[in-house]
Amino acid sequence: NARALLATAAYFNKIGKPNALKLAKKYLKFIETSLTDKGAFHNYFNCNKSLNIEANSKDSLEDANARTLYVLAKTLTFKKLPRYLKNKIYEIYQKRFQIPLEFNHPRSIAFYIIGLCHLYQLKKNTGLKSLIHRYCKKLTAMYRLNRSSRWEWFEEKLTYSNSILSEALLEG
Repeated sequence: NARALLATAAYFNKIGKPNALKLAKKYLKFIETSLTDKGAFHNYFNCNKSLNIEANSKDSLEDANARTLYVLAKTLTFKKLPRYLKNKIYEIYQKRFQIPLEFNHPRSIAFYIIGLCHLYQLKKNTGLKSLIHRYCKKLTAMYRLNRSSRWEWFEEKLTYSNSILSEALLEG
C-alpha cells in the first residue's frame, strides 16, 4: 500500500486527476490502520482486512517500515497534494518517528536515508541531518565489511532493489 500511495500521489501531483487523489487517501488510510500502538507498521493482513499476526511476527518488518517512512516523506514533497492530506501524512510519519527506530538491513537503511533526505529538504533540521549522517555511516560500514578485490558491494549477495543502496549514499 505504501508503493500504491506513492504512485497515486505522484500521479495526482503530475496530472491532477481527482480519482488519483481518492485512491491516495484510501491507501493512506490503510497505512494509518497498519500502524500499531507501539509505532511500527504491520505488513500482513488477511483477506477480511484483519491483522495476520503469525506472518507479521515471523518476518522482519524492517523493510516494510523503512519503505513506508520513505513513501510518507516523499509524498510530503508533492506540491499539488492538498494541505489536509499532507498534514495527515506528516501526523502518521511523526507517530512512527517518535518510537525509537533501529534499522539494520541494507535496504531498510537505504529507504530510511532517502526518506530522511526528503524530510530534510522540507525542514532543515540538525536532528535529521545527524540521522542521515549516522545511517550513511552504517551503510558505508556494511560496504567496507563485505567488499573484496573481487566483490564490491554492501552484502554478500545481490537480491532486490540493489540500486537503492548506492542511491541512498548519493542522496545522503
